[in-house]
Amino acid sequence: MPVGTVRLVPPPHPPHPVPGSMHAFDNAEAKESKTNGDEQNTSMRDGNEPYVKLGRLATLKPYRKLGLGSLLLNAAMNWAASNPHAILPLRSPTTREVAKMDGTISDSEETWNGLILVHAQDSLKKVYAKYGFIIDENMGTWVEEGIKHVGMWKRVELRTT
Repeated sequence: MPVGTVRLVPPPHPPHPVPGSMHAFDNAEAKESKTNGDEQNTSMRDGNEPYVKLGRLATLKPYRKLGLGSLLLNAAMNWAASNPHAILPLRSPTTREVAKMDGTISDSEETWNGLILVHAQDSLKKVYAKYGFIIDENMGTWVEEGIKHVGMWKRVELRTT
C-alpha cells in the first residue's frame, strides 16, 4: 500500500505566481490564477534555464515522523541527478537547428543543469533548507491552495554514466 508521494515535474513550466497573489494549483481554477506573463529572471535563475519542480510531497498521517518524506525527497532528487536525459530529452539535430533559426529556443534552454524548484509552504521552508534549498526572495510569497508559499531553489550535481 502506498503511504507517501512526491511529484517530479520536468520542464516546461507555467510562469511563476505573482508575489502576493492567490494561485490555484492543479485544478480548474488554475487558468484564472495570476502568474507573471513572461518567465522572469529571479535571483537564482535566469528566465530561460530549464528546471525540475518537486511538489505534492505527502505521507499518510499514521506514517509521518518516520523519515519517509526525507526518503521520497532524496529519491526524487537522486533520480533526477542520475537521469538528466529523461528530464529534458535531447531534440533531434534538425529540430534543434530549426528552433534556433526561428529564435524559439536558445542554447541555455537545451540542457537541464540540475536546477530544482519547490513551491514550499511557508511553515516548511526550514525543512527544505535542511536539504539545501534556498529561498528566492525575488519570487516573493503567494497563496497557493489557501496556504502561503515561497519559491526555493537547489542545484544538484548531475551523475551521468
